[in-house]
Amino acid sequence: MYVPKINTLSGRQPITVVSNKYLLAAYMNSDASPEDKELARYLYSLDDAEYAGAVLRCALDGGALVVVYPRLNQKAPEGAREVCQVPDGALYLVNSALTS
Repeated sequence: MYVPKINTLSGRQPITVVSNKYLLAAYMNSDASPEDKELARYLYSLDDAEYAGAVLRCALDGGALVVVYPRLNQKAPEGAREVCQVPDGALYLVNSALTS
């Protein structure tokens, strides 16, 4: 995923300088692509802003968010971790070091 930059007191820095609690909101207000924002928008279904931010941070740090639709005979990628349910499917985090 694209890592947008934001203005800080120290100049423009990667959005990952924001704490997990505020990362999702900052990302949604960034210049990220509509497609990336759509994937991140699913994280709002999580009631825990800290966890949602941690998942997004993992995706920004080399992981990937992938939507899988079982009705279309899609299967989760090997090693993927289910993050949340989406309409007719589930959102998975792939290639991440995120642990429980």
